[in-house]
Amino acid sequence: MPSTALTHWQNDSAHKLDELENAHGAVSGRRTGRGRRYLTEQLNHAYLVALAAQFQKFCRDLHTEATNHLMNTIGNQDVRQVFLSIMTQGRKLDSGNANSPNITSDYKRLGIVKVFDELKQLNALNEARKKRLDQLVTWRNAIGHQDFVFTPDELGMLENTKPNLAWVRRWRRILNELAKGLDEVLAAHIGRVVGTRPW
Repeated sequence: MPSTALTHWQNDSAHKLDELENAHGAVSGRRTGRGRRYLTEQLNHAYLVALAAQFQKFCRDLHTEATNHLMNTIGNQDVRQVFLSIMTQGRKLDSGNANSPNITSDYKRLGIVKVFDELKQLNALNEARKKRLDQLVTWRNAIGHQDFVFTPDELGMLENTKPNLAWVRRWRRILNELAKGLDEVLAAHIGRVVGTRPW
């Protein structure tokens, strides 16, 4: 059984992203020329930003769900509140993107020191998926801030990616796999800590 966060990602978030996919199809099917290119570019950008936002929500929700499972093992109410504050106060996923450094920082609070190493152990493809996640977030920031001047490091990391429909679809498939991996890594970790898997 998946976490509530993963179920939400696979259903509610997927539905919202599908709406953008359907809007793209409606626009690209009716228009031609420069107007079509401009509209589809804006839809591609909106789709990319929405994808990054929904994944950030998933990562934050999964962190909260894991925190709650750990917190429920604490008998003292005052200690539980202290624990909740430590786990969530200043959480990077509340205000920053769901890039690999922010996910690593927040999930470290739960006791997973290097979450992407654990993801790689779960599936070797997750190493490449981590890079793709950071590419998506870099494009999301460029679009969100309307600043397409990249540092040399960013240019190297972005390789030949573009914020177009084909790449957004690819990133979406990649995030689906990362979401399932994160769900499994956290379930196994909490199971080791408290003795029973939370989901």
